[in-house]
Amino acid sequence: MFVSACLMAKMRGFRALIMGPPGSGKGYVSDMIVKTFGAVHIAAGDILRKHIHQGTALGKHAFHMISQGKLVPDHLLHGVIATAVYKAEDRNFILDGYPRNLAQAKHLQGLVKLDMVINLNIPDEAIVNMLKNRLVHMPSGRVYNEGSAAPRVPGHDDVTGDPLTRRVDDHPKVVQARLAAFDKQMQPVIRFYMKQNILYTITARTTSEPPSQQQQQQQHSSHSVSLIPASKTQKTKKHNLADEQRQQQQQQEEEEEEEEAELEQQL
Repeated sequence: MFVSACLMAKMRGFRALIMGPPGSGKGYVSDMIVKTFGAVHIAAGDILRKHIHQGTALGKHAFHMISQGKLVPDHLLHGVIATAVYKAEDRNFILDGYPRNLAQAKHLQGLVKLDMVINLNIPDEAIVNMLKNRLVHMPSGRVYNEGSAAPRVPGHDDVTGDPLTRRVDDHPKVVQARLAAFDKQMQPVIRFYMKQNILYTITARTTSEPPSQQQQQQQHSSHSVSLIPASKTQKTKKHNLADEQRQQQQQQEEEEEEEEAELEQQL
């Protein structure tokens, strides 16, 4: 049903948001959507990192906050995102890394109407283990992992040969602080989009395996997709508020099935 929703959104214009803890694979999923649906990827984190690399005033402030495991203040992000959304104009886009709290979600709602919100649910332990091995080419944003996607020459970018760096916010203690802050801030946001019936949750076992290599299983909830065995889903965190979401969205299941049948007739 998630793919069907994407296809339906594409037919009338595609504007989506992807959410998930730091290191949950938002970039990977966003890349798939960009390639499949021709969307523009608006990544708040990438925009901020460019400012940090260039040494702008915004970048210096953002670096100070991120290095302490804190979130960048709302007033800085509002302007950055508004500019990026306006530049996208009428093109399809996938927004990544914003909003991070309810106030930002409401601010975004005043800028643009979203077709769907994709919520990635990954165990914290998997995220910490992945990020501690991450290497980044800051100028381009290319990402490597010493454990699963190492560069051809250790410590150097495959394309330019430039030295790779570790993000200061990838240290395990900083990551744990970021995850705790994310969980606290995002619960109201998840509920906000759940009530609008545009939230789709994808639950996975790790951040390193592409979905095609993980066991896929459709849940009863029309807006919940699991990429891990059902017996293990109870061990993941409560990022997606699964029980509450199922209760709300089961009421929409018949409507979703009718939409799928109608879509199949159109294709």
